[in-house]
Amino acid sequence: CVSSYRPIAGEYSLKHNLSEELGSSCICTPLKGFNPKAGAINWRFIVQNGDWDPSSGNKFVFHLLMDDSDPSAATTKYSVGVNQSGSNDILSLCTLNKDQKLKVLLESEFNWNENEAVAIQITYYPNGLWKMEYNRLGKKENWLVAGEIQSEIMPDAKEWFAGLDFTYETASREGNLWFDDLEIKSINIPPFFKSYDILATDFLLLEYSVKLDF
Repeated sequence: CVSSYRPIAGEYSLKHNLSEELGSSCICTPLKGFNPKAGAINWRFIVQNGDWDPSSGNKFVFHLLMDDSDPSAATTKYSVGVNQSGSNDILSLCTLNKDQKLKVLLESEFNWNENEAVAIQITYYPNGLWKMEYNRLGKKENWLVAGEIQSEIMPDAKEWFAGLDFTYETASREGNLWFDDLEIKSINIPPFFKSYDILATDFLLLEYSVKLDF
């Protein structure tokens, strides 16, 4: 819920609102009109945990892209968070592929501890490049680059979703996660060359990121 209790910034933040329960919670939004092949997309947000250290059973992740509004039903996911695989508390970018195997794409050098408010920025380019940045002070500036990696989004989903996912297997952890200042923006970039195919000795087929009019 939107709460005025210990907001990350300003007067209100999105706060987990269950008490003395175990399980998981997710809140998501559709990414209307998003086409991973048409242009770049940038996600920015701030996440804060309470007086607890993440673990394999108490963890949080922001799904940048899902092909379903239910994370457990999604067959394609790109997600950033902690302990998606294992329990090392490292801020990581992961993907779930068609065979439902979770793969770690990038790991930062940041170990998430208790009472952290961290700003995270992820950018995806239509050539398949992912870039992960963060600011441990919770400021959306002076970004520390965690890394870059190629992982092209292949499936064409009917609709894409993004959302916050919180797992809490310890009752005292629920209600102690905050989220704020989400921005999801498309970035216009010039057309770029993707690939070519030799069809004949005098015929070359070129593929660009967008349809070109000559």
